[in-house]
Amino acid sequence: EYHLQKYLSIPKVEIVGVADTSYERLTDIRKRYNVRIYKNYHELLSEVDAVSLAVPTMVHFDVAKEILTKGIHLLIEKPISYKLKPAETLLEMAHERNLIFQVGLVERFNPAILKMESLVNNPIFIESHRLNKFTPRGTDVDVVFFFMILVFELGSMHKFNNFTRLADHSNSHYAQFCFQDPIDRFPSLSG
Repeated sequence: EYHLQKYLSIPKVEIVGVADTSYERLTDIRKRYNVRIYKNYHELLSEVDAVSLAVPTMVHFDVAKEILTKGIHLLIEKPISYKLKPAETLLEMAHERNLIFQVGLVERFNPAILKMESLVNNPIFIESHRLNKFTPRGTDVDVVFFFMILVFELGSMHKFNNFTRLADHSNSHYAQFCFQDPIDRFPSLSG
């Protein structure tokens, strides 16, 4: 639904339809946004030039491979895959077919992240907690994997260029990314 909202705000985008495994969710989306709905994404593929893929990561590869095989441009939610090889395969497929293959990194444009760019310089660590109300959506990717991508993205903006380690106590709901040993940064702390 998030992708649909964004696309509806772009005048040159024609929404062909939305596919979802939940018919209840689809009927709600049809009522609220007046778009065609599809119970099966296969039906939609013959009618589109591009797809936003927002399914659980564990099925990204199979669905994305089918989309790319049909010659359709693809925006895929992060992470592309749990493993490097399937991600590389999808990138190669897109390149061979001259297709756009974009990874959704919308957090880069989150107002809080944009503000952080102007406020934070040379951090020691970032601590992240998953605090939202529990929903099954997104639980196939732990917070470390999810936010590591964002940390690297921020690093590419030259804000966090000295990443050193992931804290040992990180887990599926908490992560701490260390950028510099505090002793190195503040020698007076060494005693």
